[in-house]
Amino acid sequence: MSELALPIEHQCEVPGCGFTAVDGERFCDAHDGKRPSPVIVYEYRWGNNERRQELRGRRCVIEATGSMGTALVRFLDTGERVTTSRRALRRAAA
Repeated sequence: MSELALPIEHQCEVPGCGFTAVDGERFCDAHDGKRPSPVIVYEYRWGNNERRQELRGRRCVIEATGSMGTALVRFLDTGERVTTSRRALRRAAA
């Protein structure tokens, strides 16, 4: 009986991407060898409850967007991922 070869995982080569690529691929499935889009940094702006107040003012990048106005964001200071409304985000000042 032959053993199954497990895929070798490593980081995607796109700057700022936290996803993994597999078996000699340079890019993760999200980028799939396409030219990477520029990373846009956003600032979380909502603060109308205790949890949102903790997030307010922190810088993040959008990792994925949903069809109902949601976004999966990754905060740059801690790497924490949160699903939130896209309306809570504003482009950060350069």
